[in-house]
Amino acid sequence: MKSLWLDRLSGKEPGWTVVPLAGLTNRSFLLSRGEERAVVRLPGPGTERYIDRRAELHNHAVAAELGIAPPILLADPDCLVTRYVEGAQGLSPESFRDPTVVDEVGRLLARLHRSGRAFQGRMELFPKVDQYLGLAGDEASPALRRLRDRAEPARAALAAHPVAWVPSHIDPSPANFLKGPEGLFLIDWEYSALCEPAWDLAGLAIEARLDEAQRRRLLDAYAPPDRESLAARVELFRALLHLVAASWAAAQVVTAEAPDGYRHLADEYTARAEPLIAGAAFGPLVAGLR
Repeated sequence: MKSLWLDRLSGKEPGWTVVPLAGLTNRSFLLSRGEERAVVRLPGPGTERYIDRRAELHNHAVAAELGIAPPILLADPDCLVTRYVEGAQGLSPESFRDPTVVDEVGRLLARLHRSGRAFQGRMELFPKVDQYLGLAGDEASPALRRLRDRAEPARAALAAHPVAWVPSHIDPSPANFLKGPEGLFLIDWEYSALCEPAWDLAGLAIEARLDEAQRRRLLDAYAPPDRESLAARVELFRALLHLVAASWAAAQVVTAEAPDGYRHLADEYTARAEPLIAGAAFGPLVAGLR
Protein backbone atom coordinates (compact mmCIF):
# COMPACT_ATOMS: atom_id res chain seq x y z
CA MET A 1 0.00 0.00 0.00
CA LYS A 2 2.84 2.40 0.82
CA SER A 3 4.51 1.71 -2.51
CA LEU A 4 1.25 2.56 -4.28
CA TRP A 5 1.11 6.02 -2.72
CA LEU A 6 4.82 6.60 -3.30
CA ASP A 7 4.36 5.69 -6.98
CA ARG A 8 1.56 8.24 -7.19
CA LEU A 9 3.74 10.81 -5.47
CA SER A 10 6.70 10.20 -7.79
CA GLY A 11 4.61 10.26 -10.97
CA LYS A 12 5.02 6.56 -11.77
CA GLU A 13 1.25 6.13 -11.68
CA PRO A 14 -0.19 8.48 -14.32
CA GLY A 15 -3.09 10.82 -13.82
CA TRP A 16 -2.26 12.14 -10.36
CA THR A 17 -1.58 15.81 -9.72
CA VAL A 18 0.95 16.53 -6.96
CA VAL A 19 0.97 19.88 -5.17
CA PRO A 20 3.51 20.56 -2.36
CA LEU A 21 2.01 21.87 0.88
CA ALA A 22 3.62 24.22 3.37
CA GLY A 23 5.36 22.79 6.42
CA LEU A 24 8.28 23.47 8.74
CA THR A 25 10.00 20.11 9.20
CA ASN A 26 8.08 17.52 7.17
CA ARG A 27 7.25 17.27 3.47
CA SER A 28 3.55 17.15 2.65
CA PHE A 29 1.73 16.92 -0.67
CA LEU A 30 -1.82 17.10 -1.94
CA LEU A 31 -2.47 14.28 -4.42
CA SER A 32 -5.53 14.50 -6.61
CA ARG A 33 -7.05 12.60 -9.52
CA GLY A 34 -10.57 13.47 -10.52
CA GLU A 35 -12.60 13.55 -7.30
CA GLU A 36 -9.98 11.56 -5.36
CA ARG A 37 -7.87 13.65 -3.00
CA ALA A 38 -5.46 12.78 -0.22
CA VAL A 39 -2.62 14.34 1.74
CA VAL A 40 0.71 12.49 1.89
CA ARG A 41 3.15 13.38 4.67
CA LEU A 42 6.79 12.25 4.59
CA PRO A 43 8.84 12.77 7.79
CA GLY A 44 11.50 15.44 7.69
CA PRO A 45 15.17 14.52 8.13
CA GLY A 46 16.24 14.06 11.73
CA THR A 47 12.72 14.05 13.19
CA GLU A 48 13.16 10.44 14.27
CA ARG A 49 15.49 11.76 16.99
CA TYR A 50 12.59 13.15 19.01
CA ILE A 51 9.28 11.99 17.47
CA ASP A 52 7.68 8.59 18.06
CA ARG A 53 5.91 8.01 14.76
CA ARG A 54 4.04 4.91 15.93
CA ALA A 55 2.62 6.82 18.89
CA GLU A 56 1.62 9.56 16.45
CA LEU A 57 -0.29 7.07 14.27
CA HIS A 58 -2.11 5.64 17.28
CA ASN A 59 -3.04 9.05 18.66
CA HIS A 60 -4.12 10.39 15.27
CA ALA A 61 -6.36 7.35 14.80
CA VAL A 62 -7.98 7.96 18.19
CA ALA A 63 -8.54 11.62 17.33
CA ALA A 64 -10.06 10.60 13.99
CA GLU A 65 -12.48 8.29 15.82
CA LEU A 66 -13.50 11.29 17.91
CA GLY A 67 -14.14 13.30 14.75
CA ILE A 68 -11.35 15.73 15.63
CA ALA A 69 -8.73 14.65 13.04
CA PRO A 70 -9.03 13.70 9.35
CA PRO A 71 -9.35 9.92 8.79
CA ILE A 72 -6.17 7.99 8.03
CA LEU A 73 -5.95 6.22 4.67
CA LEU A 74 -2.48 4.75 5.21
CA ALA A 75 -0.88 4.46 8.64
CA ASP A 76 2.85 4.04 8.05
CA PRO A 77 5.61 5.77 10.06
CA ASP A 78 7.42 6.65 6.84
CA CYS A 79 4.37 7.67 4.79
CA LEU A 80 1.20 8.96 6.44
CA VAL A 81 -1.78 9.41 4.11
CA THR A 82 -4.95 11.15 5.31
CA ARG A 83 -8.20 12.14 3.69
CA TYR A 84 -8.20 15.64 2.28
CA VAL A 85 -10.75 17.85 4.04
CA GLU A 86 -12.67 19.50 1.22
CA GLY A 87 -13.21 23.23 1.43
CA ALA A 88 -11.26 23.62 4.66
CA GLN A 89 -8.79 26.39 5.37
CA GLY A 90 -6.16 26.62 8.08
CA LEU A 91 -6.76 29.23 10.74
CA SER A 92 -4.41 32.14 11.40
CA PRO A 93 -3.87 34.40 14.40
CA GLU A 94 -6.20 36.87 12.70
CA SER A 95 -8.96 34.22 12.67
CA PHE A 96 -9.13 34.47 16.45
CA ARG A 97 -10.35 38.05 16.27
CA ASP A 98 -13.71 36.37 15.67
CA PRO A 99 -14.96 35.38 19.15
CA THR A 100 -16.87 32.42 17.70
CA VAL A 101 -13.57 30.93 16.50
CA VAL A 102 -12.14 31.21 20.02
CA ASP A 103 -15.26 29.46 21.33
CA GLU A 104 -15.17 26.68 18.75
CA VAL A 105 -11.48 25.95 19.32
CA GLY A 106 -11.95 25.96 23.10
CA ARG A 107 -14.78 23.45 22.82
CA LEU A 108 -12.76 21.22 20.48
CA LEU A 109 -9.83 21.09 22.92
CA ALA A 110 -12.27 20.29 25.73
CA ARG A 111 -13.69 17.39 23.68
CA LEU A 112 -10.21 15.99 23.18
CA HIS A 113 -9.06 16.47 26.77
CA ARG A 114 -12.25 15.03 28.30
CA SER A 115 -12.65 12.15 25.86
CA GLY A 116 -11.22 9.65 28.33
CA ARG A 117 -9.26 8.04 25.48
CA ALA A 118 -5.74 6.72 25.96
CA PHE A 119 -2.93 8.36 24.02
CA GLN A 120 0.51 6.84 23.69
CA GLY A 121 3.52 8.78 24.96
CA ARG A 122 3.94 11.39 27.67
CA MET A 123 4.98 14.97 27.05
CA GLU A 124 6.97 16.14 30.07
CA LEU A 125 8.04 19.74 29.73
CA PHE A 126 11.44 19.86 31.38
CA PRO A 127 12.69 16.48 30.11
CA LYS A 128 11.66 17.58 26.62
CA VAL A 129 13.51 20.88 26.92
CA ASP A 130 16.60 19.05 28.13
CA GLN A 131 16.31 16.56 25.26
CA TYR A 132 16.18 19.37 22.72
CA LEU A 133 19.11 21.16 24.34
CA GLY A 134 21.10 17.94 24.27
CA LEU A 135 20.37 17.50 20.56
CA ALA A 136 21.21 21.15 19.89
CA GLY A 137 24.64 20.99 21.52
CA ASP A 138 26.61 24.15 20.75
CA GLU A 139 23.69 25.53 18.74
CA ALA A 140 21.90 26.28 22.03
CA SER A 141 22.96 29.80 22.92
CA PRO A 142 24.30 30.72 26.37
CA ALA A 143 21.24 32.94 26.84
CA LEU A 144 18.93 29.98 26.19
CA ARG A 145 20.80 27.77 28.63
CA ARG A 146 20.69 30.49 31.28
CA LEU A 147 16.92 30.72 30.89
CA ARG A 148 16.66 26.95 31.30
CA ASP A 149 18.47 27.29 34.63
CA ARG A 150 16.26 30.23 35.70
CA ALA A 151 13.15 28.14 35.02
CA GLU A 152 14.24 25.27 37.28
CA PRO A 153 12.00 26.26 40.25
CA ALA A 154 8.98 25.62 38.04
CA ARG A 155 10.00 21.98 37.63
CA ALA A 156 9.74 21.35 41.36
CA ALA A 157 6.50 23.32 41.63
CA LEU A 158 4.82 21.36 38.83
CA ALA A 159 5.95 18.08 40.40
CA ALA A 160 4.63 19.14 43.80
CA HIS A 161 1.21 20.07 42.40
CA PRO A 162 0.38 17.47 39.74
CA VAL A 163 -2.88 17.36 37.81
CA ALA A 164 -4.53 14.61 35.77
CA TRP A 165 -2.99 14.16 32.35
CA VAL A 166 -5.20 14.03 29.27
CA PRO A 167 -4.84 13.23 25.55
CA SER A 168 -3.25 16.36 24.10
CA HIS A 169 -2.24 17.67 20.71
CA ILE A 170 0.86 19.57 21.95
CA ASP A 171 1.23 21.71 18.79
CA PRO A 172 -2.09 23.60 18.49
CA SER A 173 -0.86 26.41 16.27
CA PRO A 174 -3.62 28.16 14.29
CA ALA A 175 -2.51 26.60 10.99
CA ASN A 176 -3.09 23.13 12.44
CA PHE A 177 -6.80 23.88 12.79
CA LEU A 178 -8.75 23.33 9.57
CA LYS A 179 -12.17 24.95 9.39
CA GLY A 180 -14.61 24.13 6.61
CA PRO A 181 -18.07 22.84 5.74
CA GLU A 182 -17.49 19.65 7.76
CA GLY A 183 -16.56 21.60 10.89
CA LEU A 184 -13.26 22.03 12.70
CA PHE A 185 -10.37 19.53 12.51
CA LEU A 186 -6.90 19.34 14.03
CA ILE A 187 -4.01 18.05 11.91
CA ASP A 188 -0.32 17.26 12.54
CA TRP A 189 -0.43 14.94 15.55
CA GLU A 190 3.27 14.09 15.55
CA TYR A 191 3.92 15.59 19.00
CA SER A 192 0.66 14.37 20.53
CA ALA A 193 0.81 12.57 23.86
CA LEU A 194 -0.63 12.50 27.33
CA CYS A 195 0.00 15.82 29.02
CA GLU A 196 -1.62 18.27 31.37
CA PRO A 197 -4.34 20.44 29.80
CA ALA A 198 -2.47 23.71 30.30
CA TRP A 199 0.03 22.85 27.54
CA ASP A 200 -2.51 22.93 24.69
CA LEU A 201 -4.30 26.00 26.02
CA ALA A 202 -1.09 27.95 26.60
CA GLY A 203 0.39 26.81 23.29
CA LEU A 204 -2.67 28.06 21.45
CA ALA A 205 -2.58 31.35 23.36
CA ILE A 206 1.03 31.91 22.27
CA GLU A 207 0.70 30.93 18.62
CA ALA A 208 -2.67 32.68 18.11
CA ARG A 209 -1.38 35.75 20.01
CA LEU A 210 -4.39 35.82 22.28
CA ASP A 211 -4.65 38.81 24.56
CA GLU A 212 -5.88 38.57 28.14
CA ALA A 213 -9.56 38.98 27.21
CA GLN A 214 -9.27 36.32 24.51
CA ARG A 215 -7.56 33.93 26.93
CA ARG A 216 -10.44 34.41 29.35
CA ARG A 217 -12.92 33.68 26.59
CA LEU A 218 -10.97 30.55 25.61
CA LEU A 219 -11.27 29.28 29.17
CA ASP A 220 -14.97 30.15 29.19
CA ALA A 221 -15.48 27.94 26.14
CA TYR A 222 -13.24 25.22 27.56
CA ALA A 223 -15.25 25.36 30.81
CA PRO A 224 -12.84 23.69 33.25
CA PRO A 225 -14.18 22.46 36.62
CA ASP A 226 -11.45 24.40 38.47
CA ARG A 227 -11.01 27.52 36.40
CA GLU A 228 -8.80 29.48 38.79
CA SER A 229 -6.26 26.69 39.13
CA LEU A 230 -6.12 26.00 35.38
CA ALA A 231 -5.83 29.70 34.54
CA ALA A 232 -2.77 29.98 36.78
CA ARG A 233 -1.15 26.95 35.15
CA VAL A 234 -1.88 28.31 31.68
CA GLU A 235 -0.08 31.55 32.52
CA LEU A 236 2.94 29.61 33.79
CA PHE A 237 2.96 27.40 30.70
CA ARG A 238 2.81 30.50 28.49
CA ALA A 239 6.24 31.38 29.87
CA LEU A 240 7.66 27.88 29.80
CA LEU A 241 6.52 27.00 26.29
CA HIS A 242 8.65 29.81 24.90
CA LEU A 243 11.56 27.89 26.41
CA VAL A 244 10.35 24.68 24.73
CA ALA A 245 10.03 26.44 21.36
CA ALA A 246 13.48 28.01 21.57
CA SER A 247 15.05 24.67 22.50
CA TRP A 248 13.19 22.88 19.69
CA ALA A 249 14.35 25.43 17.13
CA ALA A 250 17.95 25.14 18.32
CA ALA A 251 17.75 21.35 17.89
CA GLN A 252 16.48 21.79 14.31
CA VAL A 253 19.60 23.75 13.35
CA VAL A 254 21.71 20.59 13.58
CA THR A 255 19.90 18.69 10.80
CA ALA A 256 18.05 21.38 8.84
CA GLU A 257 18.85 21.95 5.18
CA ALA A 258 18.41 25.69 5.79
CA PRO A 259 19.62 26.16 9.40
CA ASP A 260 19.66 29.96 9.47
CA GLY A 261 15.87 30.18 9.67
CA TYR A 262 15.80 27.90 12.71
CA ARG A 263 18.69 29.76 14.30
CA HIS A 264 16.72 32.98 13.94
CA LEU A 265 13.63 31.29 15.37
CA ALA A 266 15.59 30.03 18.38
CA ASP A 267 16.89 33.55 19.03
CA GLU A 268 13.41 35.02 18.64
CA TYR A 269 11.80 32.64 21.13
CA THR A 270 14.71 33.09 23.54
CA ALA A 271 14.20 36.85 23.43
CA ARG A 272 10.46 36.41 24.03
CA ALA A 273 11.10 34.02 26.92
CA GLU A 274 13.56 36.33 28.66
CA PRO A 275 11.07 38.76 30.25
CA LEU A 276 8.61 35.95 31.00
CA ILE A 277 11.07 33.72 32.88
CA ALA A 278 13.68 36.19 34.12
CA GLY A 279 11.13 38.89 34.93
CA ALA A 280 9.54 39.69 38.27
CA ALA A 281 6.23 37.99 37.47
CA PHE A 282 7.69 34.49 37.09
CA GLY A 283 8.31 33.84 40.78
CA PRO A 284 4.71 34.56 41.82
CA LEU A 285 3.43 32.36 38.96
CA VAL A 286 5.49 29.47 40.27
CA ALA A 287 4.58 30.14 43.91
CA GLY A 288 0.89 30.38 43.03
CA LEU A 289 0.55 26.83 41.74
CA ARG A 290 -1.80 24.61 43.66
